[in-house]
Amino acid sequence: MVKPYRAKALMDNLPEDIISLFRQARSLPRNRRLGFFASSFVGYPYHLFPLGEGLDKPRLDFSRFDCLTFVEEMLALTLSDSVDELLPTLDRIRYKNGVVSFLTRNHFPSIDWIPNNSHLFRDITEDFEHTFIEKKIDKKAFFEEHSYRYDGKSVLVRVSVVPPDAIPRRLPAPLVVFFARVNPKTIFTHAGLVIEEKGEALLYNASSEKRAVVRERFSDYLEHKEDILGVKLLFLSHC
Repeated sequence: MVKPYRAKALMDNLPEDIISLFRQARSLPRNRRLGFFASSFVGYPYHLFPLGEGLDKPRLDFSRFDCLTFVEEMLALTLSDSVDELLPTLDRIRYKNGVVSFLTRNHFPSIDWIPNNSHLFRDITEDFEHTFIEKKIDKKAFFEEHSYRYDGKSVLVRVSVVPPDAIPRRLPAPLVVFFARVNPKTIFTHAGLVIEEKGEALLYNASSEKRAVVRERFSDYLEHKEDILGVKLLFLSHC
């Protein structure tokens, strides 16, 4: 666990522009806040694994993102009713039961992030034409690679996804989306937010290819990513 004084010091030093942005959003209805925050960070740099447990890496950092930390921090901004709630809210999203440690972090979307955050969304994947992907997730091997001992066993997981060509142009929004690709260790390799603007579904995501947070048509992204096996669609009922 990270000592409480670290969390307090972090919040005391939150950049003034982030505090100002947060205050501006308070006047918006909750269902518009996520789009407001996501659009405010377009162009910010991509950086793999920018967050940690507050020791060698900060628990909160709005200066750079990877795909999952972008989703997590935008949700934390949207769901918090005060600046003081930002870090506790983020901790509950990033860690099982909000317990801060590398072992309890939601590393794998299929068996960690999605089930542990199910109170935030409704999985609408199976409302559309869908298929299933099965894979054995070996958390023991993953933690050993990072020099952590883990006593659990590997898990065979089966998840539903919508094939890219079966995703309709009109979708309920906002959504958290996870993209499945062929990968030896995991099912989902990318994440983003789908937000409707002027009747169009836009994808906000921290792109490793473009090295920045970008906004693009969801349909365009799917069309140009031929290696996508399917997409998990999570409707954010609390945003």
